[in-house]
Amino acid sequence: MHRVQPHPYGLTLSNDGRWVITANSGDPLSLSLLDVTAPNGPDMYQIPETPAGRKGVLDAVFMGLATDASGKTLYVSGGSDWSLMAFDLGTRERLYRIDCAHEADGKKYEHGYLGDIRLSPDGKTAYGVDQSNFRLVIIDLEKRVVLRSIAVGRYPFGIALSPDGSRAYVANVGIYEY
Repeated sequence: MHRVQPHPYGLTLSNDGRWVITANSGDPLSLSLLDVTAPNGPDMYQIPETPAGRKGVLDAVFMGLATDASGKTLYVSGGSDWSLMAFDLGTRERLYRIDCAHEADGKKYEHGYLGDIRLSPDGKTAYGVDQSNFRLVIIDLEKRVVLRSIAVGRYPFGIALSPDGSRAYVANVGIYEY
């Protein structure tokens, strides 16, 4: 058994099976990374290493977590920070942050709440649910920009992609619009 920080609201396993990762929405906000392949047994790491190291590294976090096919890069939804962040799993350093502000359907989406995320099979695109604007956000990871967003109904909460990546399925928890 390994203890993580308070309120682990997101969970993912890296594609290579090395990392078990939680997104912790408690105080302090953090990511817990369990390396199950460590030579002397599983090792636990935190991002940031200390609560004082959070500023500029992990200003917000919610439930969305995904790793690339190589198991080297972790993508994290920023929740109320309206961002998607990328971390190097080996060094546990933040690589970059993508601001999710964008225009779609003639409207500016300057604020939002990025929740659950998934990566396309080729790892070039991230799909995330915007829980405050009720939209699916599509992010180009190479260009580090939001390509577009699509209305998906009230309170989108979960997302899944078809195996070939041609379809996204969004689960809504809001009433009257599914």
